[in-house]
Amino acid sequence: MNPIKIHYNKQLAWACILFGVSYFLSYQILDNGFRLMHLAIPLITISMGINIYFRTFLVFTEKKIIRHAILGPQKISYRYSGFHQLHIEKKKLFLIKEESTLLIADKWNVGSHKWNIILTLIQNAKDKNDQYK
Repeated sequence: MNPIKIHYNKQLAWACILFGVSYFLSYQILDNGFRLMHLAIPLITISMGINIYFRTFLVFTEKKIIRHAILGPQKISYRYSGFHQLHIEKKKLFLIKEESTLLIADKWNVGSHKWNIILTLIQNAKDKNDQYK
């Protein structure tokens, strides 16, 4: 199985970028003086939006799921045996292990198109798993 890469929601990225630009422009118009805070907040939100736009959120491999952070090199790996271990409830993706349930992602992080791809993968795996029982 080739790794399946799921990116962050592009609408979330554009919202961050738009907020940063509008915040900067509104305070340049409303406030006559230069303040560092009015430059720092837009720079942080715009850079966060650019990271969200280009960054991979989830990577599904045969043996593990890798979840990347929005900022920085942090990532969390979850071991699993297949998509049949994944469960969706109330627009949230969970990994079910022996006795624990781990939250992997929310629908708003992924976007509706990629969310439907994840739903299809889980349903196909569960159908295949039911055939072998």
